[in-house]
Amino acid sequence: GMGGAGGGFADLSVGEDEDDSYGGGTFAASAPASARNPWSVFPFLAKGGVEVERVPFVRDAAFYAVAVAAVLAALLNGEVTLPEASTLGGMYGLYLIVLLAPSRVAALIAAM
Repeated sequence: GMGGAGGGFADLSVGEDEDDSYGGGTFAASAPASARNPWSVFPFLAKGGVEVERVPFVRDAAFYAVAVAAVLAALLNGEVTLPEASTLGGMYGLYLIVLLAPSRVAALIAAM
């Protein structure tokens, strides 16, 4: 536990209190299952993965890729310039518009 003899942050002993001893048992119980099927430790992969809608996934992945590229450019540059910061801020604003506009337009049309 974290509060045993000596105590404090540096005390990383396991199983000192009864409450702390479940970690090893959990590992021992799950090890045979993961040995038979290593993918069983990832429940979302159990039945062929996670189903996602194509358009939102592509939208989010594209914006993420552009944001990572902009951050990488700033890292390689060694400083964040005004155009880089403006690009990131503008991308976020554009993302919000692309994300929120369809539902807002649909609500306006439905209200008419």
